[in-house]
Amino acid sequence: MNKTNIITFITILNFLFSFSKTYSNNNEFWINNHSIYLEIGGNAGLYSLNYDVNYYSKNINSFGGRFGLAVIPSSTLPSVFPFEIYGLLGKTYHFIEYGLGYTQIFYLVDQSLNPSSIILARLGYRYQKRQKGIMYRIGFTPILKNATDKFGVFRLTPFAGISIGWAF
Repeated sequence: MNKTNIITFITILNFLFSFSKTYSNNNEFWINNHSIYLEIGGNAGLYSLNYDVNYYSKNINSFGGRFGLAVIPSSTLPSVFPFEIYGLLGKTYHFIEYGLGYTQIFYLVDQSLNPSSIILARLGYRYQKRQKGIMYRIGFTPILKNATDKFGVFRLTPFAGISIGWAF
């Protein structure tokens, strides 16, 4: 893992955890709403285990971030780390979810760890109570850019994901 990837990873974690506080002030409400879930497809490709925090909510808008991990038993693709910043539109349990993600992939080639990354978008549906309970989501997660593309050509590759987990 090179220095830039380590700094990016630490910055994203710091950002996510710095906003996971409860705060109320008139029209604004900061919620301490965390989720742990399994995603099939989506930002990591095959699957990922994820933690996310919804750190800000005002009127019908909410914002959050998530990170995950997938370890794939293969001789060439040992680990995948998806990150995402997302927004939710909705007031009750039903939300339109949108976001932008970055996935760091580490390939094992000739006993050497080679990093790669992709950038993804998200547009989908999310069911989640504002307090603890089951959550699930389904979304269109197109790959916007594959950083391993030799020619630097922008590509849009359609993809999708489905998740189920627990919000607390």
